[in-house]
Amino acid sequence: MKTEQELNTAILNITLKIQKDYPELSKYIDEMHATIPNKQHPEVNISNLQSYYNSLLEMVDKYEQNSKGKTDVKISSTWKLVIAILICEGTGIISGLIANTNMNPWFDTLSKPSWNPPAYLFAPVWTILYFLMGISLWLIWKNKSTLQSKNNAINLFAIQLFLNFWWSII
Repeated sequence: MKTEQELNTAILNITLKIQKDYPELSKYIDEMHATIPNKQHPEVNISNLQSYYNSLLEMVDKYEQNSKGKTDVKISSTWKLVIAILICEGTGIISGLIANTNMNPWFDTLSKPSWNPPAYLFAPVWTILYFLMGISLWLIWKNKSTLQSKNNAINLFAIQLFLNFWWSII
């Protein structure tokens, strides 16, 4: 059996490990009712500390067992940026190829206003826009927010990217 000081050190270490390695579990630590011996709670004894420590260990163990089937691929921020930009630029390139103005005689016959930008500007402007969309996706992807809010943001981003894809085609 560990001493009170050893248990306090062990509790601190596992709490720090949870905050570092499993930030999604941190909220559960706050919900666990741990009473550390102090002036307000002199009745707390070593068995309470041992019980709390065991609860923390059990929580980490269950989380690790549930996560074993999942592959947690760590991708560097630089690769996330590259992938995000490639996804967006690829979407723009495919959309542009499909919507090529030479393939759309209807658009060529439209009477356009005098302030209509020249055709040669569209490719660089859309390239820059899709590049900026890639940076936006990267910012969402690397964000440290909760998984649910990150998934919501990525879903909204995917919807706008889908609509952007079809904009020139339609």
